[in-house]
Amino acid sequence: MEKRNRTIIEEANKFVELYENLGYVLKSEATTDFFFQTNVMSEGILREEAPKRSLAEWLSSSINDYIWCRENYNIHKDSKDAFIRLSNSAYRCLMWKTRAISHNLLIESSGLAQKLKECQEQNSNLKERADNLEREIMRLRNENEELHKALDIFAGRGNVTKQ
Repeated sequence: MEKRNRTIIEEANKFVELYENLGYVLKSEATTDFFFQTNVMSEGILREEAPKRSLAEWLSSSINDYIWCRENYNIHKDSKDAFIRLSNSAYRCLMWKTRAISHNLLIESSGLAQKLKECQEQNSNLKERADNLEREIMRLRNENEELHKALDIFAGRGNVTKQ
């Protein structure tokens, strides 16, 4: 059971990370399509347990709850209750993700935030490389000038040329 819970937690982590990096995008209809959260009672009858809310509200609430439980678990790793709360919140988060996808209200996107981050990192690396090359150019120019001075002195010309 604990292994299954850990798998669910890993899946929720991946989903939340993708969602935060715009790997998933909610359609605008997610704010106008309303859902009830349902639980199975002992008689096997579904009942409305919570107020009617938009799927966007349910999903964002489940993501926020999961993030809170994850942070709480990181503080109290030895607490079985914290692990159970984390597992339950991960399950709810994935349940609302599944509902959103099945109603075509949550769609995969191209992960624009992740692409932006990668481009910014690449830009930073290129700037650093350009700075290093500029310093190397200046060093080589100075070395070249010194070599020309030495050549002029050794050749006995007595004049110093600049380029």
